[in-house]
Amino acid sequence: MMPEQWKTQWNNFLPAGEVDLDAVLTFDGTTWQQQVTMNCLNVGFTYHRFPYRFERGRGKLELRNKNLTFQLTALSNTEEMRFIGDFELNGPKTHGWTDIRGDGIRIDERLLRAIPETMQPLARSMHPQGRFNVAMRLWKEAPGEGPMRKRIVLGFQDCFVRYDKFPYPISGVSGTVEVQDDFWVFHDDLRGTNDTGKITCRGQLTPSPEGSELILTFHGDNVRIDEELRDALNPGAQRLWNDMKPRGMLKIDSEVRYRLSDKTLHTTVRAEPIEDTVSIEPTYFPYRMEKLHGTFTLADGRLQMEKLRAEHGRTELSAVGECLVDPNGGWRLRLERVFVDRLAVDRDLLNALPEQLKKATSSLEPTGAFNVRGALTLAGSGVPGRPLSSDWNLTIDCHDNSLRCGIDLRGIFGSVSVAGRSEGGRFESTGELNLDSISYADYQVTEVLGPLWIDNEQVLLGMWADRRKGEQAERHVTGKLYGGTTVADGWIVLGDEPEYAFLATLTNGNLSRFAQEHIAGNNKLSGEILATVDLRGKGRTRNNLQGRGSIQLRNADIYQLPAMVSLLKVLSLRAPDATGFTKSDINFVLQGEHAYLERIDFDGDAVSLQGRGELNLLNDQINLVFRTVVGSDSARLPAVKQLLGGASQQILLLHVDGTLKSPQVRREAFPGVNQVLEQLQAELNSPSPLRLSEGPTRVSPPGRYPLDRN
Repeated sequence: MMPEQWKTQWNNFLPAGEVDLDAVLTFDGTTWQQQVTMNCLNVGFTYHRFPYRFERGRGKLELRNKNLTFQLTALSNTEEMRFIGDFELNGPKTHGWTDIRGDGIRIDERLLRAIPETMQPLARSMHPQGRFNVAMRLWKEAPGEGPMRKRIVLGFQDCFVRYDKFPYPISGVSGTVEVQDDFWVFHDDLRGTNDTGKITCRGQLTPSPEGSELILTFHGDNVRIDEELRDALNPGAQRLWNDMKPRGMLKIDSEVRYRLSDKTLHTTVRAEPIEDTVSIEPTYFPYRMEKLHGTFTLADGRLQMEKLRAEHGRTELSAVGECLVDPNGGWRLRLERVFVDRLAVDRDLLNALPEQLKKATSSLEPTGAFNVRGALTLAGSGVPGRPLSSDWNLTIDCHDNSLRCGIDLRGIFGSVSVAGRSEGGRFESTGELNLDSISYADYQVTEVLGPLWIDNEQVLLGMWADRRKGEQAERHVTGKLYGGTTVADGWIVLGDEPEYAFLATLTNGNLSRFAQEHIAGNNKLSGEILATVDLRGKGRTRNNLQGRGSIQLRNADIYQLPAMVSLLKVLSLRAPDATGFTKSDINFVLQGEHAYLERIDFDGDAVSLQGRGELNLLNDQINLVFRTVVGSDSARLPAVKQLLGGASQQILLLHVDGTLKSPQVRREAFPGVNQVLEQLQAELNSPSPLRLSEGPTRVSPPGRYPLDRN
């Protein structure tokens, strides 16, 4: 029955209910004039642009010709809404304004269904719960085409949200969201909590021809590192989280960018530990690092780590790094500028190492604190139970460290560079020695340089390392000892009872420096040392140590040695240059704690000595026997040597007992046991040949070690 334009407004609001109506209609023959007053007693209505049904509406509407004013109240559920408006009705050119206000409006499914379709997915993705206040103005200032303007202010009270794109639950949400036409502003008074965490939010939804983009920035203080925060990350980041096992409190800044048109999401999360509360204990390396500090930024599957610092007891770690996170669960962590200060190889570290590396490290029994610097990469596949892969390029700085590999190496100063890779439970690493010094027993070798190889089963030094690497020009480990040059090669087969072998030579050693370091008292020794030693053994003590070697002294004033002084006294000789010993040759065999001296030659102008004996390496006890030879043994013609040598040995034998520092010498004139002397003569003239070290195949079962094929 209504005019057409009235029908349009009716359909826009779909009113229903009871009203009191007073109307005066006047027709002047051309147009109608109307004056209508409607008192709403119990009316329901729905605005077509926001299809949210209001019930029990009460109030007054007045229509005077084309001017409509109204003042109503209605209920949304149990909450009252107030509507005030003033419009000039003129079809498409209708203009005017309306204010809508309400307090404590419940967020429910009816409200979510009423949101415009373009905004409804975003609203639902927040999973909102709770209540809010609303103040809305809709207006059109002048007649004309186009939509009405709108301004909406939403004040949230004790709400809950969990955004699908970063599903971290936030409760107790309060604050203001303002809508100006299609532009949304999330004011910085938006705040909420999660356990001890206090979260604030600000942002905006900006329309553009390419599509509206939502930008939200979150800031969190005292955010607890827990499962809820983990579950807000993508599967790859969750897997990394599970592998690292972080604990503690964080300060978090997060930015979410979401384009509504193509549903493109970019999330950036920046986290900083609070004070000394954060720790990690990786499942693949359960070595707890505490007091973790630094800045962690996760964006588009890439985790950047800056100014990373952590502690384990007295051990301190610093680094920078990057971790690539695969959404399917895999990750790759690259740490650079790694510096580990005072790393102790203690029970905590050994228990954390992978089994094969633990076996290798335990076999060497390192002691003391190391510094480590360089770069390290770790990668996880995301498949539970599958071992990590890793590669490294590290320099290990030593300061008074020690190793036990059957022989005790101590006083290690300098650095060792290692580069290698581990995959599938096996590792291989090449390296270079650059040690300032290293000591064995009382012998200190300096400027130690040379190649190194380490894997699950062995440690190779010198030419064995280069051979394993396939180098054509094989090098040796070199060093300085008593002013001379040492050249060495060796290998260690790792295990509960390590097997080892070393071959070393010394050339141009300074006898004077040797005497200053090892012989007490004021002596004037001088001369040159040449030595070779071939050692091999098994186990962690010297009980199974075996070896062979030789020592040669040239241009030496050997008579300054305490033992030589005692011998010269027994021979009733003084010690001028003319009667001293200037040359010596010694061949020896090592077995455990004993050195068997197969041949001892002291050659001098006036008298020479030839002998043999043994030395206890634990207490320096000696048991030697010498025969005297008139003149220099090396300068005689064979016939004279046989005649004079045979005569002199019948005259005098020298027995030396006691210790190296306090030798006791007794002489035996005209010995009567010729058979013993003949045996001594034969052995001295035919010393056992010196055999040099071979590779690990001499002591390794076939097929067990990589060097077998060499």
